[in-house]
Amino acid sequence: MVEYQWLKIPEGHVVLGDTLYRKIDTAIDTLTPFGYVFQGPCGTGKTTLQHVIRESLKQRWAKEVQDREMGGEIIGMPTANEILSPIDIWSDYRDFVSSYYSDKNEGYKRRSTQLNAQVMVLVDLGAEDKFGNAAHEYMAILLERYYSYVKDNSEKGIKSWCLISTNYDAEGIEKKYGTRVLDRLSELCKVVPFTHGSFRDEKYGEHIIEKLI
Repeated sequence: MVEYQWLKIPEGHVVLGDTLYRKIDTAIDTLTPFGYVFQGPCGTGKTTLQHVIRESLKQRWAKEVQDREMGGEIIGMPTANEILSPIDIWSDYRDFVSSYYSDKNEGYKRRSTQLNAQVMVLVDLGAEDKFGNAAHEYMAILLERYYSYVKDNSEKGIKSWCLISTNYDAEGIEKKYGTRVLDRLSELCKVVPFTHGSFRDEKYGEHIIEKLI
């Protein structure tokens, strides 16, 4: 385990460099909003880092709540979604609209609300690929709504954090979701490439991990 003030990176997963980890850790400590798109092949630790950051933000906010309560101020924890996957989002919505419920928009509204959280974690953007264009169009709508949500909150002084992981580069995202979504994601998030080998590859042994550290 490699520990910063708030971040605790699992042993063998420190592959992005100390500078970036310290930058994220400082932002968490100061509760400064940020957004990242972790881009790279499967098994490179993108989702692991998303979980680590989400848990670190949760712990930092808990301390903020405690400190302010001691000073007589009452604040709440930020809204945070579950760990969302586009393929699950689409499957859930598809099942809903094919059911006997009369309000076909209910599934969309529920998922949209989950995405509209101050701490949004979306894993495997593009994983809904096997469902075709309809799934991509649906995700594009949700991402557009999330963009509006963050911009509105920023104007109101409400902080938001966004963590997205994907196997697709900018060209792939643009092809699936359109130029508009790519531009807005680029405005909200910084792209962090994961270029090392997969931890799931048996050939990617401990001796290589040690070199990356």
